[in-house]
Amino acid sequence: MDYLDFSEQNEDTNHEYLLLFQEDLENAGLKQKNIYNHLSNADLSINDFSGNRMNVTMEEGVTMLGDFLGDYFIRKCMWSSPSTVKTTTASLKKFYKSMAKHRKIEKKDYDYVCRDIKESMEYWQESCKSYNNPHFPF
Repeated sequence: MDYLDFSEQNEDTNHEYLLLFQEDLENAGLKQKNIYNHLSNADLSINDFSGNRMNVTMEEGVTMLGDFLGDYFIRKCMWSSPSTVKTTTASLKKFYKSMAKHRKIEKKDYDYVCRDIKESMEYWQESCKSYNNPHFPF
């Protein structure tokens, strides 16, 4: 399968995942603004980063949160801050919980996401703070 075929198929699959996630968020009674933010954060991770940048599926991207939050998000998203790292992480944790609930990933993969977030959050936030510092050496 060439890149364009993979990309189209992956985006279609990811769209289905995002619809499942949206339904779970709506059933949880979240406000539309919060639902939009969670969906936007998940979309950025599974489509822009995993699909387009890394050329992997959502399932394969489970192990790439460090690459996404500790590097790509910090460098490529002008709105990145330690606070947005935290809110994006919260969205991804909810997303992967939804995917585990719907058996799109295994529970062990969701457990990995939770452990990775817990162990890396402080580092990701510090990296973002350093990167956004105008005196940060490049």
